[in-house]
Amino acid sequence: MVYETTMPGPTEDDRIPEAVAPLPLPDFAYDDLEEGERVGTGGDADVYRATINHNNYTYPVAVKEPRFGETIQQRVVEKFQTEAETWRSLNDHDNIVSVYSSGAEPLPWLALEFMDGGTLDAQIGSLDVAEALWLSGRIAEGVRHGHRHGVAHLDIKPTNVLLRDTPDGKWKYPKVSDWGLAKMLLKHSDSTKGISPTYAAPEQFDAEEYGSPDDLTDIYQLGALVYALVAGEPPFSGSSTAVMQGILQEEPDPPSTANSSISAAADEIILKALAKKKGDRYESVLLFKKELDRLFEEYIEGDIDATTPRAASPANDLTDRTSETSPDLQNDTAESGLSRTAKAEPQTQPSSVGSHTGSPSSHMNMDNHIKWPMFGPDPSNTSYVEVSGPREGISENWDFNQAAAVSPVVADELLYGSVSGPINENRDDVYALSLDGEEKWRYESGEIRSPSLAIDEDVLIACESFDGRFQEGDDYGLITALDRFTGTVKWQIETGHVIFSAPTIVGGTVYVGSHDSNLYAIDIRSGTIEWRFETNAEIFTTPSVANGTVYFGSGRKDAHIYAVDTKTGREQWRFKTGEYEDFVSAYDEGGIFNAMPIKNGVLYAGGIDERLYALDADSGAEKWNFKAKGSINSSPAVNTDNVFFSTSDDIIYAVNTSDGALNWKAEVPTSKNTRPILAEDTLLLGAGILRAFDADSGTELWNSKADRGASHPVILEEKMYIGFSSYSW
Repeated sequence: MVYETTMPGPTEDDRIPEAVAPLPLPDFAYDDLEEGERVGTGGDADVYRATINHNNYTYPVAVKEPRFGETIQQRVVEKFQTEAETWRSLNDHDNIVSVYSSGAEPLPWLALEFMDGGTLDAQIGSLDVAEALWLSGRIAEGVRHGHRHGVAHLDIKPTNVLLRDTPDGKWKYPKVSDWGLAKMLLKHSDSTKGISPTYAAPEQFDAEEYGSPDDLTDIYQLGALVYALVAGEPPFSGSSTAVMQGILQEEPDPPSTANSSISAAADEIILKALAKKKGDRYESVLLFKKELDRLFEEYIEGDIDATTPRAASPANDLTDRTSETSPDLQNDTAESGLSRTAKAEPQTQPSSVGSHTGSPSSHMNMDNHIKWPMFGPDPSNTSYVEVSGPREGISENWDFNQAAAVSPVVADELLYGSVSGPINENRDDVYALSLDGEEKWRYESGEIRSPSLAIDEDVLIACESFDGRFQEGDDYGLITALDRFTGTVKWQIETGHVIFSAPTIVGGTVYVGSHDSNLYAIDIRSGTIEWRFETNAEIFTTPSVANGTVYFGSGRKDAHIYAVDTKTGREQWRFKTGEYEDFVSAYDEGGIFNAMPIKNGVLYAGGIDERLYALDADSGAEKWNFKAKGSINSSPAVNTDNVFFSTSDDIIYAVNTSDGALNWKAEVPTSKNTRPILAEDTLLLGAGILRAFDADSGTELWNSKADRGASHPVILEEKMYIGFSSYSW
């Protein structure tokens, strides 16, 4: 399993620990466990320490079981397995407690990581501000990972954050526990049962006034937790009734009133998260986390004097706090890198990222609303979508500009793309439109030569090109991050030449190739170059990313396919392709010009040498190659059975993924170098004349002769967008 680890801010401080992956345990049965004493209780469950034997070693685990006898017990039993699956879906992050195994017999149970550092609750009042902020940032990373998978925690409190003991001099390492159960409890009338009032949000007490709990509830709860960590006490204390009244009717004191080493900036950031109205809080956990990380950097670098630990304050006498202690992880020696080291500095100082002025149409969860986020539309660039394509033709809904050449990306109710210079008063603009075709904003850009833009949460990435042949100055490119709700610039990175590559975004990193022969890996929030990899030729390809590796090709006489580690930027392997026999132009000398899809561990690359290559994605070993008629300049589409691609000779091919055998081909006028899109069993070609084919047989289903521009189609539920035109069926 690949674990997601992110650690912004300085990492050279000796107190920052390394992340620890869970134990390498396979799935196991309940009968394989040797259960011990009960070590925690809370809500409707008990937690026991247990051991499991694996490869002649005995490992500790924590086993969680529903408690019988409670009024909600039957509901917990019915939901336990579903919640286990939800929790297990979040296993790939270092700041979330992992589920080793689960089952329904002899009763519902979860086997979890065993943590030897206790709960965060025991640390309140004994932390300096820098450590408190560092812990807060890591906890927010875990919560954000849940949101990216559509899961709100809704019960964030110190007893639900577990710690790992670390070597002397290191801070303890946090992980968020108890995913899903609190969310399920909130659906019942006794919605505060099992929820600590001390860390609850206003909407958890009064949904009629403040709205239903959602992902913004987690932001409030994180704010309350951060407040307690830096101030030594929660925002409101006393009896449950007094705490509830404070949360609903009173404003919390700034945390600096309890700890004078807290800055005014920290007060402002924490109190914003604690806003009673959801619309006044940060719009995503990511924005709150970024502010916490910025504060952490200031404290740890000495910009704010907060490095002297405070004396521990007495434990808070809170009668409403639950006694739940869900212990976690064994002191495992597995290591995982916490930060990426930049190999090059950005050539343009990035501007800081602030809150945007727009607001998404719905808050839970922003990532679920990103419907077509990038070229791929997935990072593997399969050009495949699990949406039934139009089998009997389409009808136009509206047209903003039919000649828009950049394929749009879609999130929430917004469509993003570009209109090029000759048809746009001799300039390029990046636009945001509603899905009804209404312009929301525009950004006047350099020339957009990339085939697509890319979205990650609130950021839109566009690649601008400035060509010295048409304007004064040298050739260069700009990788530009825009606030996708307002169109304002967040940061820009200058490259040494123009950019034909579309951006690919994975795990908060933007990957872009440039004509300056470099592949760039850039932190999407800060605009910092994490690393860059230099080849011996221009990079036209849109990068493909899978299993911790980024794949791209080089053009002209270099003509290699590269596999590079996403964290370190180190080469894993390279593969040499051939050269084109009939040099039509300088760009036909060889190489790879298109995105290379990855499916089931195989990378498919179409070359200027008229060959489609199937390579083992792990090793680069060639499995087979197929000789086509004409160079392959466009990106293939792939499903389990076939890989589809077009050539410069106006031929579309369907080739078997297992052995490279030809399944069918068709001569299709105007299909030259057109990227196919596969919508389940319908294959669509979108340049010039739009055509639809049965993917299995190659039978043409229909065509639409109206000019659709050069954009490939973007397929949503019974909607299609080609450039800035909308269609339905």
